[in-house]
Amino acid sequence: MLNKSYFKKNFTKKLIYMRIIWSTIGILIVLLTTIPMYIWAANADDYNYGTGNFIDINIVLNSGISFGMFSNNTTFVYFIQWFVSIMILIVAIFSNKWYYSLFLSLSFTGGFFNVIDRLIPVYIKCFNIEKHDQVLDYFHFVFGNTSWNFPDAFIISGIIGVSLFYFINLLRDLVKKK
Repeated sequence: MLNKSYFKKNFTKKLIYMRIIWSTIGILIVLLTTIPMYIWAANADDYNYGTGNFIDINIVLNSGISFGMFSNNTTFVYFIQWFVSIMILIVAIFSNKWYYSLFLSLSFTGGFFNVIDRLIPVYIKCFNIEKHDQVLDYFHFVFGNTSWNFPDAFIISGIIGVSLFYFINLLRDLVKKK
C-alpha cells in the first residue's frame, strides 16, 4: 500500500541517489556499447561478419519487436515499447527492494534505448539506405533466426535478475514457513 510511511521508508535520500546512480550507470553502459556498434554499422562494407561459431555479427534492421512481431505496424510498436518501458520505470521507482529497482532499471534502460534507436535515422552503408522506425540489431545466434543488440541484452538481463530474486525470495519464504 502506498502511504506516508511507505514513502518515508523507500524514498530516503540514500535510496534516491542509489536509483539515480544505477540508472546513470545503465545509460552509460548502453551508450558505450551501442555508439561504437552504430559507427561500425554505418561504415561497414558488408552486413555479415560471421564466424560460424555461437554468435555471428550481422547487421539487421528490425522494424518489429520481440523477434520481428508487428513489423508492419510501427505505430503499435512505438506504443507498446513506450507503454512497457514507462510501466517498468514506475515499478522500479516504487519498488522497496534494491535488487528489483536495479534489474528493472536495466530493463527500462534497454527498452528506452530501443525506442530512441527507432527514432534516430542512420545511414547504413552496406544496405545503401537510411534506417527509419527500425532498431539496429547486430548479434545473431547461428542456430536460429534471432538477432539482437546490447539494449535487448539489458532487457533480458533485467528480466532474468527480477525472476531470479523473486524465486529466491519465494523459496526463502517457503522455508521460513516450515
